Amino acid sequence: VNSLNAYDHGFEQTPGTLHAAAVFYHIGVALALDDEAWNAYRIADVVRAAGDRVDAAPGAGNPFVHGPRGWTFDELQARHASFFACNNALNDLARRAGASADELHAHVLPGITIVPAGVAAINALQEERFTFFVATG
Repeated sequence: VNSLNAYDHGFEQTPGTLHAAAVFYHIGVALALDDEAWNAYRIADVVRAAGDRVDAAPGAGNPFVHGPRGWTFDELQARHASFFACNNALNDLARRAGASADELHAHVLPGITIVPAGVAAINALQEERFTFFVATG
């Protein structure tokens, strides 16, 4: 969001000048799942068990889908951001959650593309002149 805002407002570029892309991998692939998956498979508990912190009340769904204004996936996609989910990580998350890979695949949020391997997607984006940086909380 900060980079998109900088280009759109600070640098006074037209919307779409910056193409932000995010690749969800490891346990972070949980971000790509809908509320139903977060509730049915207790994804917040799985994320916590993996050692990550997540503020999600039971039954509240994916807290990253209901972010502050301007920060939701729909809003970012409308600003030409792209999102990718690592299939390998989805399969691992399914195992940790006691679900099948197909069950979790059915709950990937609209507009998020499942790629065979997150690392390969990052490599492909870098070959297209995307700049790589790691965002952590």
